[in-house]
Amino acid sequence: MVGPSFGFADYDSGGRSLETGNSARIGLYGGFQVVVPVVHPVSIETGVVYGTRGGKTSFDAPIILGDEYTWQLDYVSIPALARWQPAAMYLKAGAVLDLLMRSAYESAVLSSDFDAAGQDVALAGAIGVDGRLGEVPVFVELEGTWGFVDANAMDGVAEIDIRNRTIRVGVGMIFESESRR
Repeated sequence: MVGPSFGFADYDSGGRSLETGNSARIGLYGGFQVVVPVVHPVSIETGVVYGTRGGKTSFDAPIILGDEYTWQLDYVSIPALARWQPAAMYLKAGAVLDLLMRSAYESAVLSSDFDAAGQDVALAGAIGVDGRLGEVPVFVELEGTWGFVDANAMDGVAEIDIRNRTIRVGVGMIFESESRR
């Protein structure tokens, strides 16, 4: 599966009286997923996905990093999802373990890696459909994740909570075992 993803940053003033705006930053993700049938129409889905997430944060008052900065977090994600698929359309929900591979921020005055939390657990949900493109079995899905851990571990520089809030649109090919054909 390959497709675009985007996320946004939550903001916590940390006792400062700064107004801010947050916006999404487009990222890409890709990986594989494995669907194991349990009992029709329920399956378990897992896999490994590498993806980038990020955003832009703007301040009304300048801080050490400048008036605005962009941040990016690269994760390897391991989902554990229950999937309900009575027909071609499916729903899935569960948890995702996100392991941080890289973190970076950039402003007008500084560009660097930053100290970020190493892992996150997020709730995830999706809706999708399986189909065929000629002879090739494919899927299209819309997935959302809601992370709980503040990824920003920088103290005193920018009092901002950065949380994984991501919406992804994905497309991919389906490889079925002989028993499902």
